[in-house]
Amino acid sequence: MLRPQFESVSSMDLNVFTYGNPEADRLLVQMVDDHDMSLIENEVSLIRDLTGGQDFCLKAVKVNSWNQDLSPWPAPAVFGEEAFGDGASNTLAFVLNHVITREGERTSGADSPENRVSGTNVPAYMH
Repeated sequence: MLRPQFESVSSMDLNVFTYGNPEADRLLVQMVDDHDMSLIENEVSLIRDLTGGQDFCLKAVKVNSWNQDLSPWPAPAVFGEEAFGDGASNTLAFVLNHVITREGERTSGADSPENRVSGTNVPAYMH
């Protein structure tokens, strides 16, 4: 059983779950909800297996409202009754400032976080 590190950052009330080696050069960031969290340990194991055990860190950022936190502008509901909000810019700022950037890390140049981060959507392949 994997034991994730957990951190809660109050600026947006988002929770970050860290799997793997937090000091790894390879960082995967995945926005998740409750359903994704139920699959995350299998996902981490699958990534580890598919990469031949290469060192990596996966940070799962749990959003409270998919439609509100990940939409760039307000829009009417498409499915169900929940409309889309405009929280994407705040969520992106949170990810850049609190999830990707390490303490004391440079924010530009060859060693910047943007040069070591990838997104992941492994659950799409697991169904």
